[in-house]
Amino acid sequence: MKKLEDIPKKQIFAVPEGYFEKLPSKIQDKIISPRVNHVSFFWRWRLQYAVPLLAIATLIIFLLKPSPATISPEEMLASVSTEELISYLDETELSSDEIFAIIEFSDTDAEEIENEAFQFQINDLMLEDLNELNQDTL
Repeated sequence: MKKLEDIPKKQIFAVPEGYFEKLPSKIQDKIISPRVNHVSFFWRWRLQYAVPLLAIATLIIFLLKPSPATISPEEMLASVSTEELISYLDETELSSDEIFAIIEFSDTDAEEIENEAFQFQINDLMLEDLNELNQDTL
């Protein structure tokens, strides 16, 4: 086994001439005249105004957004069109008996549905058609 004293000593690294003599002046130059970075000033200015504006916009959106508690179920149902309700019921595999079993109607609701289902509203065109049919049969 080799001993440490037996290993030859070589100078592997070389320092450029005059490096240590010029080093203090290079450090002083960097300390005395710092470079101004225009890009950082630009970004700092942008962030200075963008962050508060973003916070204000988020707050306004949060405050103006209607909460689900303020919207009644009747309003939510009124916002859905009849065509959308019909297409939804057609696509689901629920029968009308199953739907009526799920929904609990009060007496007034049942009466309103019954009146609406069995009430005929005759408009002017229907009246004219009925008159024509009557005249044809006579």
